[in-house]
Amino acid sequence: MFDIKQLAEVSGIRSRLLRYVLDQQVVANLELTRDSKRNTRVMNHFAAFSVLVAATLLHSSLSREMVAWVLGQLDGAATYRGKLSLYRLYSSKERYLRLGDAETVMINGKWLQLADGVQRRLPPMTEVKVSLHRIRRLLSRKVRDVDNAQ
Repeated sequence: MFDIKQLAEVSGIRSRLLRYVLDQQVVANLELTRDSKRNTRVMNHFAAFSVLVAATLLHSSLSREMVAWVLGQLDGAATYRGKLSLYRLYSSKERYLRLGDAETVMINGKWLQLADGVQRRLPPMTEVKVSLHRIRRLLSRKVRDVDNAQ
């Protein structure tokens, strides 16, 4: 389980931005619990991964609305086609989340519209690339550190 302070320590992302992701509900349907001893919100590994992806996208200057829309598209329309979802990104060996023009996503070497999954003819003008394997590695290092301390 992770709290905001631990996520900030392992990721280098300011705790203020991480708290913003939670307070503004940028990622929908996160499973958070309260640690009664410390009165802090704690989250499981997947929720921590989701918060770090959202915070990284916000850090890249995408607006809160855009990040929430992109993550909603990943867990909404694209999911029923089995192409991509936030959980699938978490559990796969996919190394990067590549967003183009804030409306397309790279899947299997093709740029697809987030809204309908249609392939684009031209590559995007701008691209945001989130290193998923680095986020996974940071989180697993934290888990190993906790296990070694016990």
